[in-house]
Parts: sequence; structure tokens; C-alpha cells
Amino acid sequence: MTGGLAYLYASVFSTILLLFSPAMSHLRKPSICLFSSNAIWLICAVSFPASNPCSAQTFTLVTEAAGINHDATAPGSPQAPTFAQVQAGGAAAGDFDGDGWVDLYVTRYFDKDVLYRNNRDGTFVDVSSTVFLGGIEDVETNGATWGDIDNDGDLDLAVATMNEGRHRLYINDGLGHLAEQGSSRGLLIDGGAVNTRGTSFSMGDYDNDGYLDMYVTAWKDFVPSATPLQARLFRNEGAANPGHFVDVTSSAGVAVDITSGVHAGKELSFTPRFSDLDRDGHLDIAVIADGKASRVFWNQGDGTFADGTAVAGINTGTNDMGFTLGDFNGDGLLDWFATSIGFDTGTHPSGNRLFLNNGNRTFSDATDAAGVREGGWGWAADAFDFDNDGDLDIAHSNGMTIAFPFQNQSVFFRNDGDREQPQLVDVATQVGITDQEQGRGLLTFDYDRDGDLDMFVVNYSGPPMLYRNDGGNVQDWLDVRTVGDTSNRGGVGAYLTVTPDLSEPDVFYVREMNANSNYLAQSEMMAHFGLGDVETIDQVTVQWPSGYVQHFEDVAPNQVLVIGEGLLADFNRDDSVNDVDLQLWTTHFGGEATDEGSPGDADWDGDIDGADLLKWQRQYGRTLASGILSGVAGLNSTLVSGAANTVPEPHCSIVILTVLTAMTLPRRALEIQTRFFAGIVKSI
Repeated sequence: MTGGLAYLYASVFSTILLLFSPAMSHLRKPSICLFSSNAIWLICAVSFPASNPCSAQTFTLVTEAAGINHDATAPGSPQAPTFAQVQAGGAAAGDFDGDGWVDLYVTRYFDKDVLYRNNRDGTFVDVSSTVFLGGIEDVETNGATWGDIDNDGDLDLAVATMNEGRHRLYINDGLGHLAEQGSSRGLLIDGGAVNTRGTSFSMGDYDNDGYLDMYVTAWKDFVPSATPLQARLFRNEGAANPGHFVDVTSSAGVAVDITSGVHAGKELSFTPRFSDLDRDGHLDIAVIADGKASRVFWNQGDGTFADGTAVAGINTGTNDMGFTLGDFNGDGLLDWFATSIGFDTGTHPSGNRLFLNNGNRTFSDATDAAGVREGGWGWAADAFDFDNDGDLDIAHSNGMTIAFPFQNQSVFFRNDGDREQPQLVDVATQVGITDQEQGRGLLTFDYDRDGDLDMFVVNYSGPPMLYRNDGGNVQDWLDVRTVGDTSNRGGVGAYLTVTPDLSEPDVFYVREMNANSNYLAQSEMMAHFGLGDVETIDQVTVQWPSGYVQHFEDVAPNQVLVIGEGLLADFNRDDSVNDVDLQLWTTHFGGEATDEGSPGDADWDGDIDGADLLKWQRQYGRTLASGILSGVAGLNSTLVSGAANTVPEPHCSIVILTVLTAMTLPRRALEIQTRFFAGIVKSI
């Protein structure tokens, strides 16, 4: 045995011993481990019990124990806070350092923001002073969102501001540092005049060019504004100038001006979201706003949008503020939930709203039938399966200090209905949500990586609340992350469908990968599926923004899958992108593709040109290794482009899988990292 192999085997053996040691019991869950030494890869599957099946599901408040201890007390003098300021309090969950563990960014309008790095042991550490090159700015901030705007493989950060000349954009250098570049990258408002009123940022690739665009909302109080409205759509300049933006609000047709009624001339928008609500392959834009000004803009596919609000039927709420989307009735379409102001059942026209998506650009009001109208003075909301039983629950914050002072514990609607008829009951106290603060931003994330979603609530002028989910992983689950290639790097906009049993094809779950805000706060960019009790998942399907579709069969539950788009520059289908593929592109350059997937046509647009060469350059050197995902009997991978027929791959399905978790030992006794690893699973 050579010294290198001896070292490799010793490393694997010692790591396995560590995995099974009592000290690592909190990390025991099914995973796939990748060990490397001198270009030798060993892949092994390690399975652990998901949880103690006897434990009860509850949320445990662990804020201080987790090390989240920044000062959240807003000053009351020498000047009282404005109406906009008392509505502030944002956060964003994202793995900024790429170590596989989600980190947390918290905004403060009255002090510098705080960035917490996940220590991978259930605690966080404040790294604000070391991560931000040049220091983090002391400006009035509000909502925040992570996203890879330049497709370089790491998360950048957009932060909305108030009373500033522009919003902030922090660019990640891939080495764990962030540098502010908002001005040079185009996030100016009104030429830099000091009058921003930003609320929430969301990101999505509305023009399908493979780069994330951004929409930011703004709220200017209930007085007409003499300055232009500030809710803006920023288009990413894409391959020509990655991560730089142009304001296209007017030309795209997505301004949220209020032109009539009592609120004419006011700016009252709170929360935007990019989502393919009509499932036509293009991300639409929905904007939640105060004063009955919420909008839905349907993507026309040509860079412009059509205002479909009146026909859609989603604009009946009087004070919409928080916003989340999810399939509540099991039909594969994303439904619409908005928070508002609601007290005293039946005595007012306001309150929360739940609209079920009809699939034809209209929605049906299911608010009262589902039992979600009353939620106090609601703010941020998120739809997620907290108990992994297969249906979506809803959490939302609430509270107000001005006009009608009100505070109450956060609302937690548990879904006790059946698959087609959601019935949501507020069980906040029952599940341990007991805070009595002024809730604003709210997000969900699996910060301890145990297979259930935890919750973080930002309070105005009060301590934040980190609720750890204990026992939610008693039932089975699946987490999916996406890595785009032709699509944007984060796979934002990918539509995922999980079908546990193909003999019951009508029972499936859908999620849309997104980088959206819930109101000032962004949840972890991951698709979490609660599955109930399953042994295997018959099929997982990913439809990418590019149109590429992948099917995974016989997938084990209770694991994290990181799925990448296929190798479209592998023109000769030999499971690698190399010089032979370049020769094929050269041979066919300037011609037209005779069929989708013809040699040289990497982007499947019908012609063979320089764009295909760029695709080859981007994928050059990637190879495919079979058998990475243990136990998968076979996959299918197809490409769908517009209205054309789907074309199956010959012989095998090409995918890129990165499967958690690689074991190394640098910063702590155990570090779990995600490795980008190319692989296929051949059909059997």
C-alpha cells in the first residue's frame, strides 16, 4: 500500500469514527460524504436516524445561547422615529462564505448592520468588522437579500436604504469578504439625491439571460410625494457587464404609481417577489403594497410586463404588507398569501388574504375558508412545512407603535386541512412561539442542518428571536439546492416537483427556488420538502429557467441534494467537455442547428455562434462520474425549449450533482462543506 493510499484510508476511517462519536450525534442524518486526497475520490453513503421518533415538535427560543446579541434598541431621542423607521427591521439568510452552513445578516436603521457567521455548532459569531472591506457603512438600512448577481459562485448582498442617495450592494470576492459597490454598479435612485425610502429587495432573472435582476420597493408615508416613485426594476446587464444594473422600470411597465383615489400620488409598496405564477416559463413580478395598491405584472417574454391586477383579483386587501407564495391546495400552482391589519373577526373588510391560483392568471379568495384573516397588524410572512407532514404552514410577525399601538405574539398558522382544502389554525403558543415584541422581518432557515426549518424574527426596538425547530424532523424530508449553468448560477426560478409515489401521481409537492423577500427579510435559498413517512422518493423533477428538465428517480429522503444543470457543451455526449467538443463547434460554426442539441448549439437557440463558444469555455474541463448518488436506480434528463417537443438524452441522463457532505478538519473538529462535483447516474 502506498503512503498516499494509506493516508487516504486512515483519513476515511478516522472521519467515520468521528461521525459515530457521541460528540457528533447532533449531526447524524443521512448524507453522502466525499473524501479527497491527491485527486483520488472515495464516495460513501452514510445513513443516520433522522431524529428521536418520540420527540414532540416545538420551537425553542435560543437567541442568546446562539450568540445573537447585538443591540437592537432604537433611539427615541433627540428625534422621535418616523413612521417609516418604526416599520424597519430586516434580515437575510445566506451562506456567504460557501462552507455549506447558512449565515445571517441583520439590518439596523439606527446603527451599523450585523453579519453573523454560522459556527456549525448551533451558534453564530459576529464577523461584521472583518468581512466588510473598508468597514460596514453606518447608514439607514432596511430590507436585505442575498444572491449571486455576477455568476461567480458566491453570494452578493443587496440592502435597501432610507434617507440615502442609493441602495447598497456588497460584492463577494469569493474569499469571505464583501465590498460595497452600489454606486458603480447602478443602484442609484433619482441621480443620487438623498431621499431613498427603500423597503424590500428581491432578485430573479425575468429576461432569462442567465443573470439575476432586482426589484426594490419603497414606502414614503401617507402623503403625496413631489419626487418620482422609487420602486424600481433593475435589469442586470448580463454577460456584457455582469452584476451591473440599468433602471428599466418605465420601459418594462412595472411602475407602481397610484394615479387615482385617496392615495393618488403616494408611494406605499412594501414587498416584491419574482415568480412564474402562470407557469409560462417567464418570471412575473408581484408587488405587495399599502392602500389597496398591490399589483401583479405578467411577463410578456419580451422584456416588458402587462399589469394584470384588475383581472387577477388579488387587490382586495386594504393594507397588504408581508408576502409569501406556496402551493396550499396541491394543484402544482403557487398561491398568494399577504398579511394586513386584522382584528375582531367579521367586523372589518381588511385582514390577511389567501388567494388560490386558478392557473389562468386569476385567483380565488380562500381567506375565510382557510381561516387566515385575523393576524393582528401583520408584517413579514413565510410559508413552510415546519412539521414535515407534507403541507404548508404559515408564520407571520406583527405589531405597531404608531397610530394604533399594538403588539402581540407572532402568528403561527398550522395547516390541519387536507391536500385540496387548507385549514389553518393559529397554534403559536402551542408550538412555543411566545414573543410579545414588535415583529417586523421574519425568515426561515435550517441553521443547524437537522432537516427541519428554524425561524428568525426581527423586532423593532427589541431583541430578535431565534426559534430552533425541535422535533420537526421526526418525519421525513428532502432539501434541494440548485447550481445553474445556462440558467443563473443560483438556479433562481427553477421549479421543483417531488412525487413520493408514482402510483399516486396526483400527490406531489412543488417549490420554486427564489431569492425573494417576505417583507424586509429573506429566507434561506433552498427548497425544503416535508414528506411525512416515506422510504424512498419515486421522482424529483427540476425544470430550470433555461427550459432544461431533469428527472431523478428512487431518491432517498432525509438528505440535501445540490443539483446542477446538465453539460450542454458536451456536444459528442462522451460525458466530458473537452477539446473534441471545441472541434465540433468549430466545424459547425456559422451554421444552423438541425435539431435541438445539435453539435455546437450549446444554448439550443437554433444557431451555432459565439454564445455557444462561451458556453463551452464555461464548462470546459468538467467531467461526469457515475454512481455518485448511492441507491438511485436511474434518471431521465430532457430539455424543453419553448413549445418544442422534449428530447430525451441518448443512453443516460446528464446531471451535475453536488451531494453534502465533504469532511475536513480545519476550523473546528468537523467542518461540513459542499463540493461542486460533476456526476451522472446511468439508467439501469
